[in-house]
Amino acid sequence: MVADSLVRQSGVLLNHLVQLQTAARAPVPSIYLPQSVGPLHGPVGRAVKSNLNKVSLFCARDDLTMAEIGGDNIIRCADLAVLKLARADDMTNDRQLHAGAPILVGRDLPNPGDYVERLETLGKTLANPLWAVQADVVGDRSDRAFYQRHGIADDGTLADMLATGKGGAVVSVRLHGAIASLIAGRPAVHLAYERKGWGAYEDLGLGEFVHDARTFDPAVVADQINRIRQEPSVFGTVSAKPPRNCRLNMIIWWTNYTAV
Repeated sequence: MVADSLVRQSGVLLNHLVQLQTAARAPVPSIYLPQSVGPLHGPVGRAVKSNLNKVSLFCARDDLTMAEIGGDNIIRCADLAVLKLARADDMTNDRQLHAGAPILVGRDLPNPGDYVERLETLGKTLANPLWAVQADVVGDRSDRAFYQRHGIADDGTLADMLATGKGGAVVSVRLHGAIASLIAGRPAVHLAYERKGWGAYEDLGLGEFVHDARTFDPAVVADQINRIRQEPSVFGTVSAKPPRNCRLNMIIWWTNYTAV
């Protein structure tokens, strides 16, 4: 639920607000599972914030959402995909896998600035990268369509590369492309374009490897990938337990809720 422009306010109004109001007024407990919300501007944004403060429990997956929504009914909890990763085995230090050709996962962005130029520079800086499609949907939001608009020939889907062991470390603009790579045992640098990206990587103890997609330095990201390829331990291992203890937070909330 992002309402930082007239278009996005309209989207929230048409797709989310009625559902949120229904949950807020429900006579039974209403729980919003981990998500990022905001920025919230205008009357729609105010309505979202007001109603989120009325649900029984709202789980926020990043600190900016926590600060913007506020209220006594909000707790910090990791992204569900992060929780899945936390239950998986630690990252492998398979040097052969890490040393493969770097994989780039790009996508279209709203208000991109010079993001495309930075991404293309990164592709030219890395040695023989593979351009992967993570989301191949109908229309302009397809990664493949994004590549075609900018004259980039893709090398197949990220899912196939991860399944077959093709390529090595990953740079993904899509958060769930980065998470899928981590689950598959690949180091993944994330170029975040929304606040959820920072929250997820901070929860995993990988804050060093998340950068702003619109302002990242291609040389810095390329250096990280090259160092990972040379020495996998540079990336380290993903913690088995994210620092945000969602289960404990839920137990505390439920105890307080039932006490009332």
